[in-house]
Amino acid sequence: MEQVFILECIYKGDASLLNTYSDNFESERAAGLLIGLVRKDFVHYKHESQEYILTIDGHEYYDFLVGLANGNRAGGLKVIGIAKGIRKEGFEEWWALYPANSKWEDKNTGTKFSEIRPLRTGKEQCKKKYDNLINNRHVTHRELIDCLKYEIKARKIDSLKNNKNQLCFMKNSLSYLNQEAYLSYIDEVKNNPGYIQDCDVCDMNDLDISHDDIYDSNTELGN
Repeated sequence: MEQVFILECIYKGDASLLNTYSDNFESERAAGLLIGLVRKDFVHYKHESQEYILTIDGHEYYDFLVGLANGNRAGGLKVIGIAKGIRKEGFEEWWALYPANSKWEDKNTGTKFSEIRPLRTGKEQCKKKYDNLINNRHVTHRELIDCLKYEIKARKIDSLKNNKNQLCFMKNSLSYLNQEAYLSYIDEVKNNPGYIQDCDVCDMNDLDISHDDIYDSNTELGN
């Protein structure tokens, strides 16, 4: 229940209530719970604004805990099932998401980018590198998925804005993992989780890019 309270304070942006709780009710325990949520990637601390925010996983975990608190055990079991499935089939989800090549078509405008450069390559080597990154806690599965979604969407938006296929400049899958290219998007994902909420995990060709995305986006591509 304490975790629900902490997550709810962050969800509602009620820093004063969270500080009061931490200062007056077992502050060491409260700090320990908060640090635990950060380490599990449910909560992210924004240094520039000195505030805590919920990650995408944090929102799901909060909903799960609220469901349990309200006696909704079915909802809680559903979330647990999803989490187990992600751990079991993590690499395959990431591999399916990675573009096979740079060719793509925007379904809204009909714009086609026909340049073909292989991007998804070296599956067995990628699997070993993925397992190494996850097992050694260099990155979480969710971070890999979200960062890849973010980069693909940003590159597609930039392609439409400048009429030049930016997927051609994306690293192939093995180089992407070996060079930890996802690090260029870690902060962007945490600071702007809503940017990728409309992205289909299995087929980025179904990505919905709106008019506002193309003409109003300030998103910059990572290095």
